[in-house]
Amino acid sequence: GSCEDTDLVIPSTYNNKPVTSIGEEAFEGCNIENVVIPEGVTTILDWAFNHCERLKNVSFPSTIKTIENSAFQGCERLEKIILPEGLTTLAALAFSFCSRANEIYLPDTLTSIGFCCFESLNATSIFIPKGVKVIEDYAFTNCFNLKIYCEATQKPQGWSDVWNSNDCPVVWGATRP
Repeated sequence: GSCEDTDLVIPSTYNNKPVTSIGEEAFEGCNIENVVIPEGVTTILDWAFNHCERLKNVSFPSTIKTIENSAFQGCERLEKIILPEGLTTLAALAFSFCSRANEIYLPDTLTSIGFCCFESLNATSIFIPKGVKVIEDYAFTNCFNLKIYCEATQKPQGWSDVWNSNDCPVVWGATRP
């Protein structure tokens, strides 16, 4: 496909080799609306889909482990961020400025949420599983409508003191809805 295609299905093999990552800036700024990332992909690298402003739907594989810096930053039409079990790391700014994202699912396998990862979302709620041991500075900054449900009963030691810099309401000891 090209950068002008609205539907993108990434192949599981390329030149008879398995596709295991989506490269840096691979589709940055493209007009993609829907993307299917194949099984076998474990990493989405920096800026891979950065500022794909028309992107509405992403289908993640069960094999994904890491979403790197700014991978989906500025995908302002992305409405759902449904991350599969198996994902462990969300790096800095991974989903920042995805302003229309109103449904977010973080898997139980997630252990780390990076700097400003979800900056400026309009979501009204998010559930953080107890396996999340690290949340970096300003992970939820400028999320003014957000209520945060944490499975942990108190702030884990590895969470930054400014992880919730806008003082969004937090419910500790919550169960997944």
